[in-house]
Amino acid sequence: MGVPLFPLHLFHAKFPNIEIHIGNSLDLVEELEEKRYDLVITGAISPSDSHTAVSLFADQLVCIMPDDHPLAAGRSVRLHDFAGENFISYTDAARDKFYQQALKPAGIEPKRIMNIGAPQAIVEMVIAGFGISVLPRWAVIEALKTWPLAARPITPRGLPLTWHAVYLTHSNTSIYQQEFINSISRLNVTEEKLAIDRLVRVN
Repeated sequence: MGVPLFPLHLFHAKFPNIEIHIGNSLDLVEELEEKRYDLVITGAISPSDSHTAVSLFADQLVCIMPDDHPLAAGRSVRLHDFAGENFISYTDAARDKFYQQALKPAGIEPKRIMNIGAPQAIVEMVIAGFGISVLPRWAVIEALKTWPLAARPITPRGLPLTWHAVYLTHSNTSIYQQEFINSISRLNVTEEKLAIDRLVRVN
């Protein structure tokens, strides 16, 4: 659902032969178990004996819309605000966790659900006025700084999200995996978080 801003250039300088794939997948843990990856970063993880999840830092889901959209006038959006709006998702309704876990149980149906696979494409569609969307806050911070885009917490309390580094429990954790986890865990996200919060609330 988005890629946090990690100091990948520092890690790559130390481990130039390690491949890093940045992308969007709904089945990261499944691909991990198939040993396509040694370690994955995800904001959606379920407890399992087969893998170990290391908590990295807190984030939240936000609703994004054009900065002149009526919903941008409020400090937050409510679930029923999605009713009648075109909702741009990274997947179909059956696999969209926000729709399945928040909207559908509340009996709220968007006017239309549009499936756009890549977060960057979702942002561009939102800016163009095709609808609103829900993405992790870290996935849109750069766009908020430079594009006519607004982001608001979903409900006044927000919808929290925690990013995790996940690897197979019974695999040997390599030096580069541990260094990658440590480099992210050492990040001081407080200042960046405050900057993001200001953009999310005041944008």
